[in-house]
Amino acid sequence: MISQKENQLFFENCNEALFISTPEGRCLHINPASVEFFGYESEEEMLGLDIGTDIYVSLEDRKRFLKKLEEKGYVKNYKVKLKMKDGKRITALTSATAIMNEKGDIVKYQGIHYDITGRAQERQELKESRDRLDLALKTAEMGVWQWDIVNNRIDLDEQSFRILGIDQSTFKGTIHEFYSVVHPGDRDTLRSILYFYAESNNISHIAEYRAIWPDGSVHYLAGRGKIKRDRNGAPLKILGVHWDVTEHKQALKELEESHERFRHLVQQSNDAIVLSDEKGIVKFVSGPIERVLGYSPEEFTGSGFRFDLVHPEDTEYFKKSFAECVQQEDSIRTFEYRGLHKNGKWVTLEAIGVNLLHHPVVRGIVINLRDISERNKLQEQLRQAMKMEAIGKLAGGVAHDFNNLLTVIDGNVELALADIAPDNPLVQHLNKIMKASDSAASLTRQLLAFSQKQIIAPRVLNLNDLVRNVKHMLERLIGEDIKIGFKLVDDLGSVRIDAGQFDQVLINLAVNARDAMPHGGKLTIETANITLDEGCGAIHPQLKPGRYVMLEVSDTGHGISAENKECIFEPFFTTKKQGQGTGLGLSTILGIVRQAGGVIECDSEESKGATFRIYLPLVEEQPERLIKERRSVARLKGDETILLVEDSTEVRDATMMMLEDLGYSIITACGGEEALMRAEKHNGKIDLLMTDVVMPGMNGRELSEQMTNLHPEIKILFCSGYTNNIIVRNGVIDKSINFIGKPYSMQALAGKIREILRAKK
Repeated sequence: MISQKENQLFFENCNEALFISTPEGRCLHINPASVEFFGYESEEEMLGLDIGTDIYVSLEDRKRFLKKLEEKGYVKNYKVKLKMKDGKRITALTSATAIMNEKGDIVKYQGIHYDITGRAQERQELKESRDRLDLALKTAEMGVWQWDIVNNRIDLDEQSFRILGIDQSTFKGTIHEFYSVVHPGDRDTLRSILYFYAESNNISHIAEYRAIWPDGSVHYLAGRGKIKRDRNGAPLKILGVHWDVTEHKQALKELEESHERFRHLVQQSNDAIVLSDEKGIVKFVSGPIERVLGYSPEEFTGSGFRFDLVHPEDTEYFKKSFAECVQQEDSIRTFEYRGLHKNGKWVTLEAIGVNLLHHPVVRGIVINLRDISERNKLQEQLRQAMKMEAIGKLAGGVAHDFNNLLTVIDGNVELALADIAPDNPLVQHLNKIMKASDSAASLTRQLLAFSQKQIIAPRVLNLNDLVRNVKHMLERLIGEDIKIGFKLVDDLGSVRIDAGQFDQVLINLAVNARDAMPHGGKLTIETANITLDEGCGAIHPQLKPGRYVMLEVSDTGHGISAENKECIFEPFFTTKKQGQGTGLGLSTILGIVRQAGGVIECDSEESKGATFRIYLPLVEEQPERLIKERRSVARLKGDETILLVEDSTEVRDATMMMLEDLGYSIITACGGEEALMRAEKHNGKIDLLMTDVVMPGMNGRELSEQMTNLHPEIKILFCSGYTNNIIVRNGVIDKSINFIGKPYSMQALAGKIREILRAKK
């Protein structure tokens, strides 16, 4: 049994802080270790301190401690925050016992304090370290696993279950379960790696394997491990981490595919890509350089730019443009120059340069080289087509107004000739006016044919018949010093063309041939059936495969130079002396042939004559006969009522006088609105509406439709000097439409009207 003296010695010499206090919290007795524990100078300084306010940091914490002490009579290892004399706070474990008197009342407490501040800090740091590790693993989406080699079991954290696709609730921890999710093709490899880990003392290299999820999807995993041994060096456990690299694998695959795609695009592109440094030393050239300049990439790489392949006139410009690319980062500089192809021909190249010297991968000047020779040619053709379109519109407008004037001239001359005796001296002058008017009308037809605004009435015809029809005229035009030969195939197919237009084509070609043979020669006109197959594009790029009728006109004249050959179909282009040609002949022929759906080509060299070939689509119909019935004006008179609508006063007056001279009753109007008003007021029958097609406000087609509603039996005759989209399509008059072109003669007008009025509705 321990004596009181021994207890006193233990109390005084104990290294831990011991205390005795009243139930109210006043210190009664403390040992020297307590004085040192709380940082006071002496025991007397601490006696009388209020433990609740002077020692405890939290009064509430003190109250909870006393409550536990009163309930149980003792408290063991109660964690509290205590204050030192200097105000410093510590974490302590306090154990205390309640001392009671005979009545069972608590008279005092005795207890002990243990400073655990250091241990608490260590535990906090350990917790924070573990939290950081856990956060790092979660952030990196890594799972932690442990293989107990002795018991052959494997432990997985939550992240590992997600990575492996394993249901945590059913996982029993056997190594067999783990291997069951590993791809069969990787199981043996993974076993070898794990045993390799077991033999290694260091963290082993990263291993990769595949896992098969329950949904059948395959995931790629990567991991590494470290062996843990017992004191004798025997392997106990392998600790490791693993992570899902499926997206990484997919990204690498996509990168490889992208690289392959890029390589393929670069090599298959029409552009050649050149990579050089700032000094112009070529580091890379793509394969298409062979298509652009005919050289292999090896003939460019490793050297400076091949300035010997740059046109001398463009060399300084090329160097200046390249220097501008070098001086400005990310700047794009586009320039053109002429490059010498390996075949010896100069080609026009477009170079697009960009400065990527700062780019971490490219680190150079990238230049795309593109052969734009064909593009420039097409642009020039487009400009030429636009120019011809503009000239065509101008020509069409001029021809329209001119045809109105010629209608007035012809009409008045014919009326004058009808009113005077044949032996009158004025007849000679009037006939000269008519002849000049016919020449002017011919020129107008050329303008309209060139601009493709001539209204035509194509028929199914045989070109042989058309050639024979103008044979005698050609012989008179050509002269005796030029021999004309005809090679007309017997079974020639039919074509659809306007007969008058064909006459223009053949006469123009013959006249051009005559002018090319001033000292005589031979002109040959030939027809043939031609069938073009799928391979015809190389020879005739404008023609589609099919059956055609060909007209060939060749001469033995002085020929055409290569330079002029490019321009012969341009309007107003001529090599003849001033006053000897209008320059509209071949452009007119081109317009006529295109309007008929055909193609014309020229084969010629200087001093070797010229050959023009026209290809017209063959039609599977029997040709019509070329018969023209001539009747006198006297037989073509009538007494019907005609409503004449014409916005030109001069044309209206001239036409009215011709119609009145033919015996018709005439109602005139200057436009559609006036015509409808006069038709409503007219009490009798109106037999024929003769209307201009193009008028301000209501056009001729609209007027005819409204007039038919007022007079269902009325017949319609359209007249115009050029084509439009009102009554024609692509310049071709509809067969169901009655039409007469300006300028028209009195005989032509009389015949057309009788033809219409005698026809059944």
